[in-house]
Amino acid sequence: FIFVRRNWEHDRLHLERRVRRLAFDRLPYSLLIFPEGTLLCKSTQERMQKFAAEKGLALDSLPKSTLLPRVNGIYTSLQTLNGKCDGLLDLTFGFEGVDINREDPEKTFGIRKLFRDGIGTDGVHILARIVPYSDIPLGNREEFAEWMKSRFAEKERYMQEFERHGLFQSAKYAPDQPPLMSTSSVFGVFVFTAAATSFLLHLLYDFLPAFSRWLLN
Repeated sequence: FIFVRRNWEHDRLHLERRVRRLAFDRLPYSLLIFPEGTLLCKSTQERMQKFAAEKGLALDSLPKSTLLPRVNGIYTSLQTLNGKCDGLLDLTFGFEGVDINREDPEKTFGIRKLFRDGIGTDGVHILARIVPYSDIPLGNREEFAEWMKSRFAEKERYMQEFERHGLFQSAKYAPDQPPLMSTSSVFGVFVFTAAATSFLLHLLYDFLPAFSRWLLN
């Protein structure tokens, strides 16, 4: 875990030091990044709307099934890696059994229900795509921010589709896409989830290493 204070002047230096250490220690690792910063619920949507109003963004253009991504953390991490990774594993998660228009996912599949009552999602759908490091626009922050915006606009379309049909129906696959060469490289991970963060973290720590090995073989 890389703990932050939500003070960017402090967090930037702390993040750079930790990521640089990961990159140069030459040990296998995975770097999990949640650009949304939190889960989707009524209160986070309200905060997003307030932020958009302060920045002069049109409220009717805001996503309904995802949140606006935060750019600073992932941009700094990828710049600090400076090519010492093969690419980015872009993950989009869809959890069955949650109607995000009527339910608070944290309450539907919260820690107490998951670990005390054994109540969890019936299924997890994962859309996974590899983005080579060379395809990520890191020349300047503004260009990267636009790239992130387009990635999350695509995620928004997939999540709305998932809510209607229960799967990522129109996802296109590229079987001829060349695989990454090394499972020891770091992967930045975009994640949107409609379920509890605790459940997602539990799933990722058990599942991600094996999933990465399968995807790259």
